[in-house]
Amino acid sequence: EDMGMQALLGVVVFGFSSLLLFQFRKISNYQRKLAQARSENEKPAQRMRELELENRTLANQLDSTPVNEVDDLTQTNSELRQQMKSLNEQMRQLQASNQQANSHIDSLKGELDQKNCLLQEMQEYKEQLQKEEDLLACRQQTIDTLLEDKKSLQSTIEKLQNEMATSLEEKTQEMSSKLKMAENRAEQFEKQLEPLQDAIKVLNKQLEGVTTEKQEVEAKSREFAENQKQESQTKAFELEQTNQELRTQVEDLQMKVDAWKTFPDECTRLQQALKDLQESYDQEKEKATALQLELEEKEVKTMHKDEKRHLEELQMQVGEYSKKLTELQEEREEVSEGESPELQEARREVEAKQSTISELTRANEALSEAIAHWESKFTMIEKCIMAQADPGEGEKPDIEKLIHKMTQNLHSIQEELRLQHETTEKIQQEHEEAKQRQEQAQQEKDLQLTALDKELVQTRQRYTEIQIQFDKEKETFQERHAQLREALEKIEKLQSELQTPVKLTVSSDLPVAIPESPSIHPTHEEIPISIHDKDEDVEKVLSEAEESEEKVAILSPEDQEKREKLLKQRSHVLKEIYNTEKSYVAILDMVYLEFIVPLQKAIADGEPILTESELRVIFPSWEVIRGYNRLFLEQLKERIDNWEETQCVGDLFIEICIWLKSYSSYINSFDAATQSILEVTKRDNFKRFINTPRAKKALKRQDLSSYLIAPVQRLPRYVLLLKEMVKCTPEDHEDYKPLQQALEGITSIADTVNASKLLHESREMMIGCASRFTQQVSSQLIAPHRTYVCEGIFYRTSQAAESEPESLAVKDIHVLILFSDILVHAKPNESFDIEKYLSSGKPMSSPRPGTAHKHTPQQDLELKKIYKVSAYDMVPAEKHKLGMKIKENGKNSSSAPLKFFAKNEEDKCDWLLIYESTRQGIPGGSERSKRRRSFFGKDK
Repeated sequence: EDMGMQALLGVVVFGFSSLLLFQFRKISNYQRKLAQARSENEKPAQRMRELELENRTLANQLDSTPVNEVDDLTQTNSELRQQMKSLNEQMRQLQASNQQANSHIDSLKGELDQKNCLLQEMQEYKEQLQKEEDLLACRQQTIDTLLEDKKSLQSTIEKLQNEMATSLEEKTQEMSSKLKMAENRAEQFEKQLEPLQDAIKVLNKQLEGVTTEKQEVEAKSREFAENQKQESQTKAFELEQTNQELRTQVEDLQMKVDAWKTFPDECTRLQQALKDLQESYDQEKEKATALQLELEEKEVKTMHKDEKRHLEELQMQVGEYSKKLTELQEEREEVSEGESPELQEARREVEAKQSTISELTRANEALSEAIAHWESKFTMIEKCIMAQADPGEGEKPDIEKLIHKMTQNLHSIQEELRLQHETTEKIQQEHEEAKQRQEQAQQEKDLQLTALDKELVQTRQRYTEIQIQFDKEKETFQERHAQLREALEKIEKLQSELQTPVKLTVSSDLPVAIPESPSIHPTHEEIPISIHDKDEDVEKVLSEAEESEEKVAILSPEDQEKREKLLKQRSHVLKEIYNTEKSYVAILDMVYLEFIVPLQKAIADGEPILTESELRVIFPSWEVIRGYNRLFLEQLKERIDNWEETQCVGDLFIEICIWLKSYSSYINSFDAATQSILEVTKRDNFKRFINTPRAKKALKRQDLSSYLIAPVQRLPRYVLLLKEMVKCTPEDHEDYKPLQQALEGITSIADTVNASKLLHESREMMIGCASRFTQQVSSQLIAPHRTYVCEGIFYRTSQAAESEPESLAVKDIHVLILFSDILVHAKPNESFDIEKYLSSGKPMSSPRPGTAHKHTPQQDLELKKIYKVSAYDMVPAEKHKLGMKIKENGKNSSSAPLKFFAKNEEDKCDWLLIYESTRQGIPGGSERSKRRRSFFGKDK
């Protein structure tokens, strides 16, 4: 198209130039003919003059000549008159022809002026066409770049979707396989628990049999007790008392076992209590008299064998159960190995389950110990039975008591099995919770995919807007092309009228027309379909929208009025946000275009006003902040242009939370920027640059530093505006939750930025304070974990504190510098500038929190001692109201306390508060003292 336009313009210019050359040639020919006609006109006039001279000579001669000669002369005179008449007629004819030639020349001059005007118009039109061609070329370049960006964005989105789809499929397959394995193992575990439950039922039945046998034994023992003597009755009474005591102890142990369910740490105490119970049982067994039984040896032996067999079976079952638990633990560890990042929460839960399994193993060990203990008991009982001592020869064991103990033991074993069954149910519940968390992670990924779909829709809308703009530019270009063709037709008509030998022929086949470009609208196939595009999701969204509409419709008239007022206030607040953002972006653009760009250009041209390092210090990350805020302003304007009551802006503020962190570096280096501006304004070349009319017009009678503080003030401004926006948004509005999230995000960013600024300032102040000492001492003061708190000047005596500042000497002054973990006691040396502190107008002993001293490199302090804040206390002195002292913690302090005096009671209270806050690790003590000062005033 450019080559076609250039060819067409070349043809037009060639035609005009040839036409002008032809006209100039024609005019020169007319001028030549006119000069010839004028020369021919002058010839008869000369002839008339000559004839008049001859006539005069003839008249003179006539007077002197005779009549004959006079006649001849009259004849010649008449002839000459005839010739004069003919010459006059020729003169008239020549004059008429001359007038015609002059009129023709005037007409040619008029035509020439018209052609010159047309030529000027064509040249202007040519310049306009050239400008339009440049604009079209720029727009075409932007369209090409946008098309390339679109293609690259589509390719990246397709890659991301493919990667996410493959990763999701793989991870879902892995998770499903692992979950299936876990479910199968849980089912196997449940199946393996069934025989244990059956064994418990069998044990219960056996316990019932034991109880019946116990009742029979009790009946026989009652019959035998009637025949016993009085001594046996007393001993039986004592034995019953010991039994009651043992029962109470068993009940206590049972309560401890119940408590042990919730407090695993009491397992060891329970074991100790069991040992104590065993010891008491042994003691009572030695003391108690053994009652002779009338039971046969076979019955006792069979009962003993049955109980022993039951205990062995129970021990085997417990061993199998412990093996299964270890196998389950190993399987859990195998499942936990090689997990993907999405299964980290499941891995944490498996680790928690391992702790429960370890507790189960401890319980199994305790159970096995109890079984071994009772086995030893049974062996001892067997030995006693085998002894078969006579009633008079020795004491027999109380079988009733042993049976009671055995039943208690079986009950405890049953309780342990029940607890283990409950733990297995808890493990299954935790498996289900892990499944639910996995589903939640899958849902979060689905939400991310929906966000990508939304971005694709936005890019599609953007490309449609670009296509519309391109169509408009195409129409304007076609209009210009039609105007150009009309101008060419006019040129052809003029050329035909002038009958020039060179004819301009403009072919309609020239590449001037815009080629039909394919539509850049993204087709439906190009936009990937979301995995959430299901009928169920669409119906769910529609049902939620209908429910919200029903809720709005149910509102009372008063609530509806309140809602409308809130929405009006919301629109006003949004307009205020837009207006403030617009003025803020205007400041950013002004500083960038009027100062940063010229200064960068001067550096590139080799005539720098500022160096590159100074430019980076004064304007840190200014271009980045400008670009982000311009983009945010455009997005906000689009929302306001299409504003409705249901319109949302919270998502825009959530997006800006990502790049608002770039303000941190700017705010941290703002003090350095202001200091460097003060130094740079002293230079002559920078003064000339600032005092130019253009710079003065841009600054509007303000300093450059007043504009540089705009980003520092903008971050808290966002917090205030968002708070107002949240207040004016109804809770049932779609934008309420996004605005709350944006407010929380921007508030946290502002807090982190302020914290980083305070940390940066405190470190600078620490380095400044350390520079006032020698290099050896400064290396002790500077540490990465240490921060500056405050600094104060105190007095050695009370007289010095109460005296006038002019009468002070250096030896009467103490300098205390408080850091986060140490207190530095220093003495001024000879280079200490007292007049500097006197001229500052501040109290000599007041701590200056939050203000960084611009210390000179001069070393004006000498270190006396460094106190650890955690090891020393700062307390008021007893004898003087302005006295303070630093003493070591504890009653037996080896070192003498440091005593000093403040200037007034307010400074004393401030320092005690700041020191105690620093000692307790409470931040902001200096800020609280500062606020207290500003609230109460110095006179109070």
